[in-house]
Order: sequence, then C-alpha cells, then structure tokens
Amino acid sequence: MKDMAEVIKKFHCDVQNLVDLYHRPAIVFWVQAFWYFLRYGASPNDYIRYEFYLKNGRGVNEYITALRHKKIVRTMNHERVGELKDDKYETNRKFKEYISRDWIKVDRASDVDEAVHFIKAHDAVVVKPLSLSGGKGIEKCEFRKIPDIFAFVEELKMSEFLIEEAVTQHEEMNAFNPYSVNTLRIYTLCNVGGAVIIDGFVRMATQKIAVDNCCSGGCAAEIDIETGIVVSPAGDYERNYYIISPVTQKTIIGRVIPSWEKAKAMCIEIAKELFKEEKRYIAFDIAILQNGQPELIEVNWFGDPVLRQLNGCRPHGKYWEMQKFM
Repeated sequence: MKDMAEVIKKFHCDVQNLVDLYHRPAIVFWVQAFWYFLRYGASPNDYIRYEFYLKNGRGVNEYITALRHKKIVRTMNHERVGELKDDKYETNRKFKEYISRDWIKVDRASDVDEAVHFIKAHDAVVVKPLSLSGGKGIEKCEFRKIPDIFAFVEELKMSEFLIEEAVTQHEEMNAFNPYSVNTLRIYTLCNVGGAVIIDGFVRMATQKIAVDNCCSGGCAAEIDIETGIVVSPAGDYERNYYIISPVTQKTIIGRVIPSWEKAKAMCIEIAKELFKEEKRYIAFDIAILQNGQPELIEVNWFGDPVLRQLNGCRPHGKYWEMQKFM
C-alpha cells in the first residue's frame, strides 16, 4: 500500500507538470492514463516516460507496458516461485565460470574476520545490497578509505550484501566514464532454432559515480549488433541525450566496443544453457576487462524493456517485435 501511495503521489506531481506545460485540465490526463492502463496495461510510469499523453491508442499499442512485460516474462520464461530471479549471490554461483572476480556474501551469519580479510585482500570492492535492484545502494569502497573496517562489516551484517572485487575495465571503455564500470546490456531471445541477440547498449554514469544503471544516474547508447560500433547518442530515463560523455567530454557515437564478438558469444552461450530451463528472454550486463576478456556482471531475468524503448537510433515501442517470438 505504501508503494502504491508513493506511485500516486509521484503521478500527481507529474500530472501537475503536464497541466502547467500543456494548459489542459488535470482530469484529462488522469482519465487518459486510467484508460491506457485498462486497455494496454500501462503503468503511471509508462504514461510519463513514454509520453503516452502525446499518443493515441495506436501509438500506445506499440509499447511493452508494465502489465504486458509481466505477461511476456510469464510466457517466455515460465516464471516459477523460488527461482534465482535477482539474487546476485546465487547468480554468481550459478555462472561462476563466466566470472573472474572474487566475491563473498555478508549477512547476520557471516564471520566478521573472514569478511574483513576479504576486503583487505583487494584494493577496492563493490558492495551490492541483495534486496535492491537497478543499481540502488551499490557502492565502490577502497579499503584504505574505510575508517573502521570492523564497524563497516558489522553494519553490512545487519542486512544481506554481496561484496565483490572491483573490476578494472578496458582502457577503451574509460572513454565513456572512468569512474563507472561501463557495462554492455545485451538482450537475447532463444528458441529451438538457437539464440539471437536482439539489442545491445553500452551504459555509463553521467557523473563521477560508480553506478551506470539508467535508473540510478546513468545513460545508455545503442550498439550496432553486427559491428560493435556505438550508433546513437546516450540517453537517460529523463530523456536527456548526450553526444559526448558529460564526464570525459569524448564523443560517444562511432566508438568501437572492444571484444564485442567475445561478449556476444558469452551471452549466446549462457542463453542456450538457460533455454534448457525454459528461459527464453534474458538480458546480460557484461564488462570488458583490462585484458580484453568479457566479464559477466549480472543476469537480468526479466529483460527490462524501458532502456530498449527509450534509447537508440529509433526509440520506439517493441511490443510487436516481441510478439513474433511469443
């Protein structure tokens, strides 16, 4: 109920902004949004982020809305209770052959000395809360800058965290932002004919922060699947677009992603394995390491469609493209 109240409160503010911008009564936007929810499964966030208030039914019908996305996941991934889903620790265990970095889980049952030793063994670590997604709560910590490492671990034990060795990315990837690990978001679909990559993006932070997620201060640019060349400006969820990196001032369009073919091959290989478990629609976050090897960062079990529909050379709804694979 609390989450719903917050959604309504935010939507109320968004509608007021639309009233001021378009000089139309608020009730017009509320009624339209409610109808698009009933007819197309559009959430309040969908209505705002995809600018449904500027579209008719035909335009809205092109989009993977919130409820449509849930149906796609149920149909294509046969979602079942008790699966890995967004459990970062279990995901690391399952796909450890694609991960070269060290990691450790910290919770109430963890040994403090073991966790302290792990952190001291690495120059920098990334701390990820297991209960959150979208880059929320993720921090990069340097051992020498932690005032009291035992107190630090004790605080982490109050909840569940994954502590990972920080990766060093390829020099070419630093052109987007040297402060964040700029991951590749690669979307795959799988059927009896094999696995295919349907979309690829490079993500980067827009500030001097470690997280590149679009919903946590990041942006993303489309990658040409065949060539590995970045072919669009980078966009964020607020519809800001960047031709040059706001951090490095280097151009984004035209850059070639290093080891692109290796990254694609890794995603295809994992996708084929997941197809055996009736998982057909999966997205992957891949880092390119300093030595040129692709590194699996996370598996996105639900293939978030927002990035695909907001960014790229031709940002548009992907619903009918997905229907072909249903």
